[in-house]
Amino acid sequence: MRTGPLLALLLLCGCSGSGPDAGTEIPIQNDPDYGAEVSLKGVYRFGFEVSVLHLCEKSREDCVSSLPLDGGCWIEFTNVAATELKRLAPNIFEADNYGEAWMEGTGRIAREPGNFGHLNDYSCQVELTHVRIVDGGPPFMFRPPPPQP
Repeated sequence: MRTGPLLALLLLCGCSGSGPDAGTEIPIQNDPDYGAEVSLKGVYRFGFEVSVLHLCEKSREDCVSSLPLDGGCWIEFTNVAATELKRLAPNIFEADNYGEAWMEGTGRIAREPGNFGHLNDYSCQVELTHVRIVDGGPPFMFRPPPPQP
């Protein structure tokens, strides 16, 4: 078997970068080190390639009034939490469904910042182990998808 051309191609591709991050790999945390299980609450934003929890320490009203449009923690659900979420909000995982909901439960937060979620775009990750409350009522509404151009 001839490996010369393949080896040359790999060497050329591996050395083609010239920017400040050339040759630097962004680590992907497939199994982060989580802290202890704690009570969590916040705004859950969901949809196509979005599963984000904006953690809140204050009341729901205080949190909602100061919610940023981006950021938050990528959220992973254990099997138990996913089952509870489907029971509390049966239509939440439909293909075209997206929106926001107030969520309360228990889970663990990754101890170290990293590159989590879709396109490694989030520096924080939460593993939700139990879901107690999912409320899509005012000021949140489960919205239909935006009109297609």
